[in-house]
Amino acid sequence: MEIWTWGYFPFSMGGSVHRPIKCAVSEDHLSGPCDIGQGYQAYIVTSPAHLTYVVEASTGALIGPTMEDVRHDIEYGNPEFMAQQMIESAKNLTKAQLLSFDEFWEKDRNAR
Repeated sequence: MEIWTWGYFPFSMGGSVHRPIKCAVSEDHLSGPCDIGQGYQAYIVTSPAHLTYVVEASTGALIGPTMEDVRHDIEYGNPEFMAQQMIESAKNLTKAQLLSFDEFWEKDRNAR
């Protein structure tokens, strides 16, 4: 499975310091899939630092720190907005820069 998030690239000239990054994740770093509500599924991925993150199953997007947080967001979220986010997330996965598993976590802006 490929996962993606917004990577942090300091000192980028002429643009954002954040851009989509992705990596391949082996089964030994994933658990799931689990139901997160509204018909969505997710996995838990474990980083090299043994931190866990929730990954949306169809797009591979990192969507939150815990299943509890994500389920709360899904329960109270706007269905139309979430559907649009799924479309945007799938696009970001296709244009994301491919990194190794370890490089991915070094650049992940949320893992800091």
